[in-house]
Amino acid sequence: MTGTLNPNGLPTIYYWQWGTSSSYGNTLPAPPFFPVNSPLYLNADLWGLSMDTTYHYQLVASNSAGSVATADLSFSTPGIISTQGHVFTYVRDGGTITITGYSGPGGRVTVPNAVGGLPVTAITNSVFGGLTNLTGVSFPDTVTSLGDGTFSGCTSLQTVMLPPKLTWIGDYSFAVCAGITNIIIPTGVTNIGEGAFSLCTSLTNLTVPGNVAGIGDYAFEVCTNLMGLYFRGNAPSVGLYIFTNCDNVTVYYLPGTTGWGPTFGGRPAVLGRPAVLWNPQVQTGDGMFGVQQNVFGFNIGGTPDIPLVVEASTNLAAQSWVPLQSSTLTNGSVYFSDPQWTNFPGRFYRIRSP
Repeated sequence: MTGTLNPNGLPTIYYWQWGTSSSYGNTLPAPPFFPVNSPLYLNADLWGLSMDTTYHYQLVASNSAGSVATADLSFSTPGIISTQGHVFTYVRDGGTITITGYSGPGGRVTVPNAVGGLPVTAITNSVFGGLTNLTGVSFPDTVTSLGDGTFSGCTSLQTVMLPPKLTWIGDYSFAVCAGITNIIIPTGVTNIGEGAFSLCTSLTNLTVPGNVAGIGDYAFEVCTNLMGLYFRGNAPSVGLYIFTNCDNVTVYYLPGTTGWGPTFGGRPAVLGRPAVLWNPQVQTGDGMFGVQQNVFGFNIGGTPDIPLVVEASTNLAAQSWVPLQSSTLTNGSVYFSDPQWTNFPGRFYRIRSP
C-alpha cells in the first residue's frame, strides 16, 4: 500500500485501513511523524493475502489541524489458471483479465479467452520473454494490447496469431525472435514500439496496416533478411535507426497515401531508404487479357521491379485464396497465365504484396 502525507509542521499520527471491500475492516497502525513541513512518501506491506482477490485500502491521518483520508484505493492479487500443463497467472482489472505470467512446457500455447466469465484483454510485459522452447501462440480475439518484451528472446517462435482487436505492440515485443518468418499485424494496430522486431533475422516481408501512426526507435534493427516493408496507409512518424543493419529492405507505399518522399519519413541522413510506389494493375485493354492459345492470362503493369503475388479463389465469400505465381515487374510489366483455368467453373484473381 502506498500514499503521500504532508504533516504541515505538526505532530501527526496515521494508519491504514484495508479489506476486501470499501468498508475495510482491518487497521494497520504506524508510528507518529516528526513535525516536518514537506511531503512524506509512505508504504506498508500486507501478508497472507488470498489469490485472485481485489483489496481496498485507505490512508487516514490526523493532527491538531484535523483529520484527512485518501480516496478508496485498490489492488488485485494474481490468480492462477491451468490448462493441459500450461499455467497462467492473471489479475482482474475491473471487468477484464490481464495475463501477467506463464509457466509450462512451451511448444504451441493457447492463451485462455476468459477467466471466471471475464474476458482476457491484455498481456503484460515479458509474459513469454526468454522462453526458448515456445514455438507458437494463439490469442483470444478480445486481447487489445501486448506489453513490452512479451516475446523477447523466444528464439524458437515461428507462428503468432495476433488477435484482430489488437491496437498496441509494445517495446521489444518480438525482439530476438529469430525463428519468425512471417507475422500479420491486425488492421487496428496504431503503434509499433521501440525495437519491436529487432533481430528478427528470419523475417522477410511485413505489411504495416493503415492505422499505424508511429514506429519506435530500432524497430527493425538487424532484421538482416527483411526485404519488403509494405505500408497500407499514410507515412507514419518514425524513430531513429529503425533499419540499422537492414541492408536489403525496401519500403513500399500505396497510391493515394500521403507523406511519402524519395526516402522513408523524409529523413535520408537517418534512414536512407527509398520509398517505392506499389501500384500493380491488371491491364484489361491491351489485347492480352483473356484466353490466349487456350490459356487464360493477363498483363500486369506498374512501378518497375516491384514484387507481387497473384492469387486465385473459387469462393469469394469463404475468402479462400491460393497463391499461383510470385513475380517481379521487370521493366514495369509481367504476364500472368493460369494453365489450370479450365478445371474450374469460375475463378477469381487478385494481386497482393509478398
